[in-house]
Amino acid sequence: LTARSRSRSFGHGKSSASMGASGSRRERRSTAMHMSRRTTATLASISTSIGIGAATRVGPSAMEVQGASFAESQLPSSGSLTVETDREVIRNIQESVMKTYAHYAILSQCTLAQLLDEDANGQDNVTFAVRGKQIRSTDLELLGTQLKLMSFAPRIMHVDLRRNLIQGGRTRKRTEDGSSDGEEECGQQLQDFLHTLFGFAKNLGVLRLDENPLLCSTGVSVLAPCLEHAPQLKEIGLSHCCLSNDSVIYLYRNKLPSELKKIDMSNNLLTDKVIRAVAKLYKKNKSQKLEIELEGNAISKTAYASLVGKLNYDVGTD
Repeated sequence: LTARSRSRSFGHGKSSASMGASGSRRERRSTAMHMSRRTTATLASISTSIGIGAATRVGPSAMEVQGASFAESQLPSSGSLTVETDREVIRNIQESVMKTYAHYAILSQCTLAQLLDEDANGQDNVTFAVRGKQIRSTDLELLGTQLKLMSFAPRIMHVDLRRNLIQGGRTRKRTEDGSSDGEEECGQQLQDFLHTLFGFAKNLGVLRLDENPLLCSTGVSVLAPCLEHAPQLKEIGLSHCCLSNDSVIYLYRNKLPSELKKIDMSNNLLTDKVIRAVAKLYKKNKSQKLEIELEGNAISKTAYASLVGKLNYDVGTD
């Protein structure tokens, strides 16, 4: 357009050139606006058809598409072309992968610990850790069985199971092929593991269960009665486990090891209402100077002051 306008204006003097340039600008603006409208319409059509997020105008003819959101009907596990059995297949694959990964982590860690212990001539105390491996209550049977077979089992002083998926309630039970088969009691699996562990690790001093967000107070209700079978236990880690006030009550109502010095219950869901139970727990175990870590809970300064007051008086035993 510009070339043609200039060729015409050369033979008609200055006035004609000015008019040609003006006409050319009008034509370019008209063309740009037309293209902008077409672009906007096209983007709107695409947005409608594939679920792209809203477009924001950032210039006279520019469009910036922000993000993308897909309709539920377009997801693999949803929509008119997907049936419930398809979702079940996906769940079964996930279950198989998680189980394989967790079992491999357990077996490889046991083997590594055994080799390191043999290299040290089997004389040192042992710290055994399986952290962040998605270990679930259903995997604890294998862990207990393998540890019991290790030559270093009686010398285990520290067990670290932080950042896993251990729980104490119920979960959906699956058969060997991954299909659903009602519910299974994770609490029983946790209890069996603890009895096995405390049975061969007579000198166990530290048990870390921190950052198991599925443990909750139901897990503590399983743990607490087992603790009397670990007479040398000095420290229990229960931080970041989504514990409610009931967890302290479970600990108070059960016999704790006489050597226990610290219970870490920081960064949980404890509230001001837990203070009375904490005071009772302190009082019951005052001879061993028990330390209970409560930092990071929703407990006010007023409640802490009340706790100090309760520790100076008899709070009863009910």
